Amino acid sequence: MTLKRFEVSCVRNIVSATLCFSPKINILYGSNGSGKTSVLEALYLLGLGRSFRTTRLNSLITHGNDKSTVFGLVDSGVTGEVAMGISRYRGGRREIQIAGSSVHQSSRLAELFPIQIMTPDTVQLLSGPPIGRRRFMNWGVFHVEHSFKKAWQTAEHSLKQRNALLRHAKINHQMLEIWTHQLSAAALEIDRFRREYLEKFVPHFKKVLTELLDVKDIELSYSPGWDRSVSLLEALKGSVARDVKQGFTGLGHHRAEMMLTVSGRNVIDVFSRGEQKLVASALMITQGRLMEKEAARQCTYLVDDFGSELDPAHRQRLYRTFEKTNCQVVITAVDKKILAPYWSAENTRLFHVEHGEVTLEEV
Repeated sequence: MTLKRFEVSCVRNIVSATLCFSPKINILYGSNGSGKTSVLEALYLLGLGRSFRTTRLNSLITHGNDKSTVFGLVDSGVTGEVAMGISRYRGGRREIQIAGSSVHQSSRLAELFPIQIMTPDTVQLLSGPPIGRRRFMNWGVFHVEHSFKKAWQTAEHSLKQRNALLRHAKINHQMLEIWTHQLSAAALEIDRFRREYLEKFVPHFKKVLTELLDVKDIELSYSPGWDRSVSLLEALKGSVARDVKQGFTGLGHHRAEMMLTVSGRNVIDVFSRGEQKLVASALMITQGRLMEKEAARQCTYLVDDFGSELDPAHRQRLYRTFEKTNCQVVITAVDKKILAPYWSAENTRLFHVEHGEVTLEEV
């Protein structure tokens, strides 16, 4: 999937902009506050229906306007070009259009335009709470395993219903058992999808990482969210008293964890901040390569403030790794000179952003 044409209306300081992207490398440069990250935010809105910078979507809408709108023309490579767009209104209402028809689920945007966002905070994938790593796994599985979405929806609904029962003063144990069985079955399916995905993922990840860092003994491990010495169903039944006391379900797919270690130690205790950024980048780049291999689809990478916390040598290695992927990349940088030594004219499109206006330049 590549985004050929992108139109932005009233996203922060970008009142109106149209960008025709290269299927490979696209560079947005300009001073701080010019609107570079706002373009990435608009792209993220097109792919996921929300912002990566805030949950207060009213702040996304340009001051004095009632809505933000983004539109994209995506080349699927198989079924041809697909038009898609989304409008977000003050007050929370949204409208999604795909191929001229209204849709209600933002997951349809993600299916058509899969994106990965990489910012200076991407290291949180390693050092942040487990929920970020679960989302990372789920993103990958969602895009290569069609049955994952249904299993996820079932598990989340069952978990919600079970937690509601746990908080009742008088628990309906018959209903609790029904939701426990349903949760267990769906969570086991999710666990299987995750394990199968990571089994394919790890060899690709280690290969990508060698392109970025001179490290060999890094290991990736996965915990499902319960002790495998007993079945999940038995574990859930055995934890009812504790769950009632806590008011929520303590075991299951929503407690899974993915860990990265070097010689048995957590990578955040071994690597510098710059090295952590490269490891996190390798994880995300691997997802794109694996999606292409397993699902014959490409994702678009949104890379904010490229090269921050990296020395020139590692900056070049990261850029070259992006070039090797059969994916579209949109990169922001304050100064185009940071990237000028690396790009090739046939693969790169250069945009200057100033005061919310975006201009195509010669490479």
